[in-house]
Amino acid sequence: MRILLYLFFFLFCLAVAEIWALRFVIGRIGLWPALALVLGTGALGAYVAKENAKLALSDLAKSNWSSGPPAKRVIDAIIFFMAALLLIIPGLITDVAGLVLMLPFTRNALFNSIKRQYQSAVDKNNPNVGNSLPDNKTERDGEIIEVEAEDDS
Repeated sequence: MRILLYLFFFLFCLAVAEIWALRFVIGRIGLWPALALVLGTGALGAYVAKENAKLALSDLAKSNWSSGPPAKRVIDAIIFFMAALLLIIPGLITDVAGLVLMLPFTRNALFNSIKRQYQSAVDKNNPNVGNSLPDNKTERDGEIIEVEAEDDS
C-alpha cells in the first residue's frame, strides 16, 4: 500500500513539474511551437517503439546462445523501450529523459550498473564465490580445515 502512495506522490510531482516546464517553454517560444514539440516527440516515441520492437525480436531470434544468454541485447531493448515510452508520454521533462536514454553511452552505463548490482547480489548470496582455497583445504562453519588424502596402495 505504501508503494502506491509513493507512486501517486511521484506522479503528482511529475505532473506539476511538466506543467511548469510547459508554461516556461510556451513563454519562451510560443504556444504552437511548444505544442508541435510535444506532439512531435510523442510521434517520434511511437515510431521508435514500433521499430525497436521489430529489431529487438529479430535480433533475439537470430542471436547465438552458445556464449550464454544475450543479456546486453535484452537490457538494451528494455531501456530503448522505456525511452520510447517516455517520449510518448506528453511532457517536456519525460521527453528529455527519453532522449537521454536513447543515447548509446547512457544505455551502456545503465547496463554496466545493472551488471554490477547483479554481480554484487550474487556474491552476497554466495559468499564462497571468489574465495578459492587450495585443493587440500576445505571450509566448515567458517573454520578452514586442512585435508590430506591417504594412499591405500
